[in-house]
Amino acid sequence: MKKGKRITHDTREAGLQAILPYVGDIEEKVFEAVRIHHAGLTAEEVSEATGISLNNSRSRLTELTLDGRLIVIGKRLNKAETRRVAVWATPLRARPGASQ
Repeated sequence: MKKGKRITHDTREAGLQAILPYVGDIEEKVFEAVRIHHAGLTAEEVSEATGISLNNSRSRLTELTLDGRLIVIGKRLNKAETRRVAVWATPLRARPGASQ
């Protein structure tokens, strides 16, 4: 491995190791923010509701979706109204007549 690539790899690995203890807490913050909003939330809305960066919010939403804790229920315009973005909710929220 070239020196530049090794430094990049080592830096990424160090960053990953530094964040791992907090990922669970961040994931739970994201889940709770989505859970309490009946209409679901976009990644931008999650970011605003939790104070977590947009990139971090997107990553946690993806992880929660892969774990089956959240689902995409549709799309709506982003804040800039330039494109339609995914809206996440808990699986039970997506079912008509479901209550939590």
